[in-house]
Amino acid sequence: MKATILSSVAIALLLVAGTSAMTMGPSALDTTCEDNFFPGWYGIAQWTYTNDTYTLVESNPAYTTTVEGDATSANWTSSAPVAQILVQAETGESKVSGNYGTERAVEEEGIQALTLCSHPDGKRRLSVQNAVPEFSMLTLGAAVVVSLLGVLYLRKQ
Repeated sequence: MKATILSSVAIALLLVAGTSAMTMGPSALDTTCEDNFFPGWYGIAQWTYTNDTYTLVESNPAYTTTVEGDATSANWTSSAPVAQILVQAETGESKVSGNYGTERAVEEEGIQALTLCSHPDGKRRLSVQNAVPEFSMLTLGAAVVVSLLGVLYLRKQ
């Protein structure tokens, strides 16, 4: 009876630890910022401009942002310091300094999208919506130890 309970607990811990050790990796927003700036940079929000309005595409749930304006000028605000803005326009992409500020105007002809990015030294990197939580390796180690003890106990009997 004890062996069955111990084995069940060990298997459950292994399943939880194995699943918990995996993460989805960086979000598309984080990847955009890393690809256009430097490794380790993270995304705060991405907005697109269509039909005379800015629409939020993706955002880090820890921060709030707003964007107002038109196809030639965008005024943004952010609850997090923004280091750089990737501006996608009809004429191509450009990078505009956010000066680690929380608001600024962007002037560009034919704005199609804005991606607000920051540097990990400015703010701690946080997970983006729908990311799988990352658990410590301590959980995985505990599951392995308990499993091994369960196997040894079963072999003894």
